[in-house]
Amino acid sequence: MAAHLSADYIENNEGVSVIEDDEESWIRIGGAPSDPKLTSFDAEEFMYVTNPYDSAITIGYEGCWKVPGFDIMDNYIEVHFVTNTDDTVSDTT
Repeated sequence: MAAHLSADYIENNEGVSVIEDDEESWIRIGGAPSDPKLTSFDAEEFMYVTNPYDSAITIGYEGCWKVPGFDIMDNYIEVHFVTNTDDTVSDTT
């Protein structure tokens, strides 16, 4: 799974960067606030992703998580991170 700021957001918010913080970079599988948040510590693979034009700016992350007992297909997934301008980016699919 990959989550990153959109090109339009980056273009309209120059210098914005995702904060590389495990407490704020997570995914949640399931729609309830009590469902567990999966962080980089839970991932088989995890890496922050930088802007291809400026590697000093982090634009998101990608990771791979195995979740026993969950069928990823047709399931609610929320991704979350925070930027250096205190914007909280949280989206669901």
